[in-house]
Amino acid sequence: MNSTFILRKNNSAKLFLFTFLICISCGHYYDSIAKEPLLKNEIKKNTTIHSFKWKNRLLININQNNLNVPDYKSEEFINYDLILIDVLNDDVFVNDLKFKRELFFKNSYFKNYDFNDSNIILVGKDGKIKKKYSHSNFEINNVLSTIDAMPMRIYEKNNK
Repeated sequence: MNSTFILRKNNSAKLFLFTFLICISCGHYYDSIAKEPLLKNEIKKNTTIHSFKWKNRLLININQNNLNVPDYKSEEFINYDLILIDVLNDDVFVNDLKFKRELFFKNSYFKNYDFNDSNIILVGKDGKIKKKYSHSNFEINNVLSTIDAMPMRIYEKNNK
């Protein structure tokens, strides 16, 4: 009976140590992938959606000429590492640059995405869709609230 208790006690210690090491590794992993966000002057003609992964959050505006959001230079967009991308027909617009949609979304989840829907998509730094919004009731504050609830954003706020 004594040896069973010691064995369980040692296994608990091993489990604790293993969990602790994984937590430290995750922190180091995030630190190694966290890069500076892309800024307007860094976006070039060969930019693809992959250029933003782990650097920026994306707000993809589909089939709507004017989206009621603040200018991309606004403090919210800068503080949230957020970039607005407009998709109109077969073209993609990032700031003042125009891209062909099939090249911009090449080899990504969006390669086969149905761009016939008019909506707004929030994409996280990990490149995954976080939320879809309708144009009719879109408010930037809802997007910022969604971002604030994301684990990566919480990490960023705690470490700045």
